[in-house]
Amino acid sequence: MKQIVKNFNNLIKKTIFKLKNKTNNKFHVSTFNKYIITVISILFAYIFYLLIPLLYDKNWVQNKIVNKDEYFDFIIEDAGHYLKDQIISLFILFKKLKPEGIFIVEELDFPDIRNDMNVEKEKPTLREILYLIKENKEFYSKYINDSDKKYFLDNFEEISIFKGKFNEIAFIKKK
Repeated sequence: MKQIVKNFNNLIKKTIFKLKNKTNNKFHVSTFNKYIITVISILFAYIFYLLIPLLYDKNWVQNKIVNKDEYFDFIIEDAGHYLKDQIISLFILFKKLKPEGIFIVEELDFPDIRNDMNVEKEKPTLREILYLIKENKEFYSKYINDSDKKYFLDNFEEISIFKGKFNEIAFIKKK
């Protein structure tokens, strides 16, 4: 814990308190307050991390986007990068693309390479689903209903997956 507080203290000194020399040289944070700030910061980060899966609500997407009479040339999926979020986003929002529209999935490989994005190690991931579709093979996911799956398979024209410097990205063109 002392090392965490020391590291946090160094971060504070290097970033937040850069103004110290420009404004008030008597500014001082006690050791006790440094511990309190560190603990609160760690708790906040942990609570936020635990809540991320709950922030993505399929019903909100359905009500705010899918049920409206609006269509898009491009949709960039930048959900929570969790396995469930990626799959639901593509198969629900693909209907909102205009003909010849492009659906982009960034960090496609997160559920495959990051344990925190696929804690239960569920299969298939969206990346695996897209490769199965490209190979004309069957797939099943509990997050895709039959009508969304049929719509996607009947209406996609091309799936292109590229490896960037750090992660993969998919471009899915609609017919």
